[in-house]
Amino acid sequence: MPHMLERRDRRPARDRKSAVAVQLVCALTLGLALVAGTAHGQTPSSVPSFTATDIKVLNKLLIFLRPAVKANGIIAIAYRSGNAASKADAEAIAAMIGHGFMTGTAHLRPVPVPANRLLADKFEIIIPADETPMQEVAAASASHHALCVTSHVARVRAGTCTLGIVSQQRVTIVLNTKAAHRAGVSFAAALLLMIEEV
Repeated sequence: MPHMLERRDRRPARDRKSAVAVQLVCALTLGLALVAGTAHGQTPSSVPSFTATDIKVLNKLLIFLRPAVKANGIIAIAYRSGNAASKADAEAIAAMIGHGFMTGTAHLRPVPVPANRLLADKFEIIIPADETPMQEVAAASASHHALCVTSHVARVRAGTCTLGIVSQQRVTIVLNTKAAHRAGVSFAAALLLMIEEV
């Protein structure tokens, strides 16, 4: 009986890594499309500024964040101090995130934080609610090397937030490379193939 030989991948290591990156992007694209498709048509008339679908997309994107989150930390849901509507929006976002995200072995939990206190504590991620003063968010993001994420793409284009997620009907992700550089964060090359950089 002929001897069965083990089949080996003889491609160069660089080509194998590229293939893995493409597979990751394809899987993520399909996953994000399913997330957006599931949510479309099911959105309540009044929703927080950062929706449940945005949260699901962000959770999927965290595997591409560099440096990777390695310790338990906080997602600051920033709001304008003294503004009841802004605080209510932040609390609604925190409630939707619930117990938080698990990324690797790290657990990130949401905490509503007045924007004027962002510099006082350490945060891994900042999500600004409606009416949040974005200059304070930008300063805290740079100081803490924290990723700022918003559903308001205008904030990303203005450079006051790093990453924009728009998940209505289809998922659009926008990255401000200058804001990312100021915050000392980046994303794996596989993700950069499917997002808009400004």
